[in-house]
Amino acid sequence: MAPDQVAMLFGGILLFVVALGLLIYLVATQRPFKAVFFLFLVAIIMIGFPSIKSFKLPGTVVELNRSVAVPAETPRNVPSSEPTPFNKEKARLDEWRERLESTVNAHNSKCSRVTAGTSLDKECREEQAQLEAETSQYNAAVEAFNAEVLK
Repeated sequence: MAPDQVAMLFGGILLFVVALGLLIYLVATQRPFKAVFFLFLVAIIMIGFPSIKSFKLPGTVVELNRSVAVPAETPRNVPSSEPTPFNKEKARLDEWRERLESTVNAHNSKCSRVTAGTSLDKECREEQAQLEAETSQYNAAVEAFNAEVLK
């Protein structure tokens, strides 16, 4: 999990506990408590943030970028100027990441305001599935590289 996702998770849990305490207090003191449910909604969204890929608004689907992993730096005892397997693989992963991010940005600008049910909507969904598959492949390659670097 990325640091921002961990922060959202812990922030959401904290907000949920605070909202629960506030709800108990308001019910015990017989005060109106309907507004507290908004805090629960925000807390649930924060906790579930890493798994939210898209959500629907009237007439459109909002897709969120999936995070793309970053390769670890090569070990300090490996000179960056030498063409070692670590340096070659890191350069390959860096290039792949740049290409993937460029493709994702182009897809998002093309498909951000597509009307549901149109032929462009179908095309965008197919592209989205391909991008998610490639992102998963890239993330797996980065995880393998990072594990090898940390050995």
